[in-house]
Formats: sequence, C-alpha cells, structure tokens
Amino acid sequence: MVELRGKFIFLTCSLMGLYKTKQEEADQIVKEKTGKGFKDLDPEGWYDLEIYRAVVEKYREASISKDRAYTTLGQKIYPTVHATVGLPKHLLESPLEFLKFEAEGYLENVRGDGIIPRKFLKVEEGEVIVQAINPDIIDKTVEGVFMGIMDLCQVKNYKVEKLEDSTYRITWSK
Repeated sequence: MVELRGKFIFLTCSLMGLYKTKQEEADQIVKEKTGKGFKDLDPEGWYDLEIYRAVVEKYREASISKDRAYTTLGQKIYPTVHATVGLPKHLLESPLEFLKFEAEGYLENVRGDGIIPRKFLKVEEGEVIVQAINPDIIDKTVEGVFMGIMDLCQVKNYKVEKLEDSTYRITWSK
C-alpha cells in the first residue's frame, strides 16, 4: 500500500474552497476512509494514497480546466509549504538546490511499495534531467511541482518538459 502525508489531502481539499459542493464531496470521502474531516487530519500522519486519489479527482471535476488542474495543483504545493511552515532561504535562491531538496522531500512524504527515489541523469546550473517515477495520481502533478519550484525561485525563463519514462528536463536562466 502507498501512503502519503495528510497535508497533501488537506491542501487539495482547501483549494476547492470556491467549489463548495465538490469540497463537501471530498470531505465526505475523507470522513468515510478516516473517520475525520480533512481539517482534522494529522498533517504529518500517513494516509492511503487512494484517499488522495479520490480527493484530487474531485478537485479535477470542480476545475474548469479539467486535466490542467493536476498541473495547477502541483504548482501550489511548495508555495503553500513556503507560506505555512516556511522553506530555507537558500532554496529560494537556487533552483538547482531546490530540485535536489524536492527529491529528498518526496521520499519523506510518500512511502510504500513501488516508491522509487528520484534519479538525476543530468545536474547542471540551468539544466536538470530527472527521472521521477511516481504513483499515477502524483505523476499527473509532478510537472506542476517543478514549475512551482521555478516560480518560488522567481525564475522568469524556464521550461519543464516531460520526456519518456517519467523523465523531465527542467531548464532555466535567471
């Protein structure tokens, strides 16, 4: 079984605030599976990925952009972390260090069968190629995660390309 931290379920449900009906439906799923509403989940507790998958699908259904909602959700992960618990200042100044930090954070926030560490194939200032094999629902958001990192680092000129086999090329210039 794959599990992830409760903070990601909370974030996704919170982002549905404009879509009250879908937010209530997502909250009901969380209650059925955990006995708690999304606001009562332990942010650092472990929860079945199936709960997250169901909540993300409610988020997608609510969004006018449909499948693009996955990318948007990914883009909001690190800005939300930064706004709530904060991030070390040096990460915000170095996209390269931030991408390495994301790889470590992934392993701290997702666990279970089949979770594979990030594999960096190229690491240079201005270009990273990383293999990021994720469970399906997380895979749909990872492009947005990389975009959110670039945005937090105030990089105006960047590109995130999905190559084959869950491999991403991230290029940037400041």
